[in-house]
Amino acid sequence: MTDINTIKSLRNNHDKSINDIAPALSTNLRTAKKYADQPVWPKSSKKIERAKSI
Repeated sequence: MTDINTIKSLRNNHDKSINDIAPALSTNLRTAKKYADQPVWPKSSKKIERAKSI
């Protein structure tokens, strides 16, 4: 999750390009682009609790 925050911060606040971000964080170019261009933060999934059988 910290990589996502860093990628978005570098892209939005520091005007870095995807080509600069990917090698700096040692990530794939596609991964950096995916998270930099994502409009909404990814939601964490909640574990669904099921009723225990008797």
